[in-house]
Amino acid sequence: MNKKSLLLIGFVLMVLVQLAVPSKMIWNRENILLHGEVYHFRTEPIDPNDPFRGKYITLSFPDTEIVVKNAAEWYAGQPAYALLEKDADGFAVISGILREAPDQQANFLKTSIAYNLSYLEENKVEINLPFDRFYMEEYKAPAAEKAYFEAQRDSTKITFAVVRILDGEAVLEDVMIEGVSIKELVDQLD
Repeated sequence: MNKKSLLLIGFVLMVLVQLAVPSKMIWNRENILLHGEVYHFRTEPIDPNDPFRGKYITLSFPDTEIVVKNAAEWYAGQPAYALLEKDADGFAVISGILREAPDQQANFLKTSIAYNLSYLEENKVEINLPFDRFYMEEYKAPAAEKAYFEAQRDSTKITFAVVRILDGEAVLEDVMIEGVSIKELVDQLD
């Protein structure tokens, strides 16, 4: 084989790899959206000075502090697996965390430790939820920001994130305000 043939084969392989990697990432997300179990995570108000960075809404979640047997054994950044349950109202509740992925447990989420809170409260850690940004079309972002903030300030309104989870991987599907998609609310304001 001559040098040109080898370069052409190398170029074609490089192009195929560059197409395969993003295609696999897209396929994984779409598979979770199609087959993942739906969980509703309650949201809470966030700092009003920085609710939007570009084209997404920053979400904050209550109840990310978890009681553990020995908080000193956990450290910030450590991978963890949050066990999930649903409360009486159908909202997701984190019932515990593990260091290793559960064998037969379908209801878990891959996450990490945000903080070890043992210096404040005995045997607690706070976890990161891997879905704290909801991306939207750029021109709809300001109206979505306003609707979300108004709903967060009104303690009688229920806001939550609709998340699909499959094999520990999560995809944020929607943000709901009083049972209505934020996308629909923004379209109604136009």
